[in-house]
Amino acid sequence: MKIKPSKFASSIKVVFLSEGDEKYDALKKFFEIHGYAFVADNHIFMDVTQLKKDGYFKKEYLQFIEAHEIAHIALGHHGNYRSKQQEAEADFVGIELCKDKGFTRASKIGIKNFKSRNKIDLDKFSEKHREKLLQSV
Repeated sequence: MKIKPSKFASSIKVVFLSEGDEKYDALKKFFEIHGYAFVADNHIFMDVTQLKKDGYFKKEYLQFIEAHEIAHIALGHHGNYRSKQQEAEADFVGIELCKDKGFTRASKIGIKNFKSRNKIDLDKFSEKHREKLLQSV
């Protein structure tokens, strides 16, 4: 297990967990629900084992995933269930956070995958929701 400060919010820690780590088995059920990462108690937990298996354990993917999770926090998305709208909002704000930090490659990952993940074109989503989302973070 490795713990690092978030690149996007100083009050958040990013916890990288792998099979064999003390807490991995207890948290695996949350990875099964949320995917590669989830937020709990000012921590972002990342499933290193699955990220490596799927070929996503690379700096730019980790940056985008972290930004996506920070966006959930900033947007006030609480609870274990995330709606499709909330996921799209977190992707959109995550892209913007990556751009703001100069993480160009990470933002391009979010842009490239936005439509397939959210079933809407990024430009259309932006046109409809950009102003409201950026005001709320």
